[in-house]
Amino acid sequence: MGVRLNPRHTEMVRQKIQAGVLIDRLSRHANGKLEMTPSQIKAAEILLDRSIPKLSRFNTLATRKTRFAQGSVSSSSVRIPESFAFLWDSKADDGQQVRYRAVHGGRGSAKSHSFAQALILKAAENTLRIGCYREIQKSIRDSVKRLLDDKIKNAELGDFYESTDTEIRGANGSLFIFNGLRTNPDAVKSTEGLDIAAVFEANKVSQRSWDLLIPTVRKDGSEIWAEWNPENEKDPVDTMFRGEGGAPPGSIVRRVNWDSNPFFPEVLKRELEWDRKRDPDKYAHIWLGEYLKHSEARVFRNWTVEEFDRPAGTVHRLGADWGFSIDPS
Repeated sequence: MGVRLNPRHTEMVRQKIQAGVLIDRLSRHANGKLEMTPSQIKAAEILLDRSIPKLSRFNTLATRKTRFAQGSVSSSSVRIPESFAFLWDSKADDGQQVRYRAVHGGRGSAKSHSFAQALILKAAENTLRIGCYREIQKSIRDSVKRLLDDKIKNAELGDFYESTDTEIRGANGSLFIFNGLRTNPDAVKSTEGLDIAAVFEANKVSQRSWDLLIPTVRKDGSEIWAEWNPENEKDPVDTMFRGEGGAPPGSIVRRVNWDSNPFFPEVLKRELEWDRKRDPDKYAHIWLGEYLKHSEARVFRNWTVEEFDRPAGTVHRLGADWGFSIDPS
C-alpha cells in the first residue's frame, strides 16, 4: 500500500513536481532546445515563485538561465548535469520511440547518481514500476537502493516515498524493486509490468542476463536504461550499444565523462591530474572511459608526458634497448 499523506504533504509534493517540470522547460530554453516567448518565461518565473516560495536556490530567472547555460540543473540538493538531459528526450537517436537509454564513460561523470535522481523525479511525476538491477545482488545491501534513498532525501520527497527494507513505494503507486540478474533470475523473469529497467554497472552483465532481462521488459512504451564504465569492447553491453552493427532501434547512446560534470569534486580532480601525468593509460581508462589496456604487457611503464626545453642545435634521436634475453628488435 502507498503512504497516506495529509493534504498539506500532497500539495507540497505537487508543488515540487510542478517546479521540476518548469525548471526542465527553462533549462531546455536556455540551451536552445525549446522556444519560449517572453510572456511564457515570465509566467514560468511567477509559477516557480508560487510553487516553492521557500527555495532560495533560484532567486531570479536570470540566475536560473545562467546556471542552465553553464550546463547543469542545480539546486542546493538536486544535481543533474545537463549532459543527462537525454533521460527526458521523447525520441531516440534514430527518431523512433525511446526503448534504450545508455550512457558510458569514466569515473566522476555522475552516471549512476544522475540515473538515480532522474528515476526518483520521474516516478514522482507519473506512476511507474521500476526495476533496478545489477549482475550480482546477494542482498539488498548490494543494490542501489541506498543511492535512491539518498536521492529521495536530496529532492525533499521523503513525505512522498515510503522506503522499506526491500522496496520503495510512492504515494501515487510508483514502485521500485531491486534484483540481481544472475543471482535472482527467477525473480527477474516473474516481474510483470515494468515501465523502466535500470541496469547499473552494465559492463559486468553477461549476455545470458541480457537475454533474460530484455524479453521481460515488454510493456508498451517500456524502457531499458544502462550505465557503465567500459572495460572491454567485447563485453555484451559494448557489443550491443557500441558494436559495428550499431545500437538497437530506439536507442539513445551517450558518452559522458568528468569534464561534463559541473559538480566534479576537487578531491577527484587531484587524483585525476596525478593519473594523467603519471600513467596516461590508467587516466584514459579510469577517467575517460577508454577500454582497459593490460598494463602488465607493456615494456615501458615508468614514463611521463611533459614539456621540456630544447637547447639550440639539439638533434633528436630515438633508441631502445628492450632488455630481453632474446632481443626482438
